[in-house]
Amino acid sequence: ANLWSCIDFDKVMAPDALGHSPEGFEWSGKIALFVAMIMVSLNRLPESMSACYLSCRFFIAYIQYELSKESITARSLQPHIKVKGLMSLGQALRLSGEIKLQMGANEGAKVDLEKAFALLCPIKYPAVHIMYNGSRLGQADVLWSLAECECSKGNFQAALTSIKQATNLYKEADNPVGLAMSRTIEAQLLMIAGN
Repeated sequence: ANLWSCIDFDKVMAPDALGHSPEGFEWSGKIALFVAMIMVSLNRLPESMSACYLSCRFFIAYIQYELSKESITARSLQPHIKVKGLMSLGQALRLSGEIKLQMGANEGAKVDLEKAFALLCPIKYPAVHIMYNGSRLGQADVLWSLAECECSKGNFQAALTSIKQATNLYKEADNPVGLAMSRTIEAQLLMIAGN
């Protein structure tokens, strides 16, 4: 109950709740994402979707702050400051997609996973001082989930394409476990396709 009160978007976003601390958006989003993961582990998928939705709302608010004049000015004076909201939103959308896959909402899962993949790609916009390295490992994990989504619809060729891309990203990220697992899935998909 206490964790749910911490992620009540409307209460937390009240003008006096966070004051002028945009990091509160980020932390509330992370708490909501944590609650969503707990609910998934308890197999309480509707509650996990609610927490995931709240997490996305907090991360969107944080991204809006990162695009504010105040934040852009701070990054122009201190170029080492990186934006964080994009990766966090990507993680929340990835979890949302994976939850939807478990619930059988494959089309909704695909939409969320495609958005998560796009958010985990590197971005550089010097005009607004945005430097974001993205996450190769996150991209690979999302592609894996997209492959699962395509398999559940019987689109084995599309699944094979996604898992091959995931294999390449695991290789780039030097992740031997992900690489071994994705190669195994790739071999299984090739067998299904008759290759």
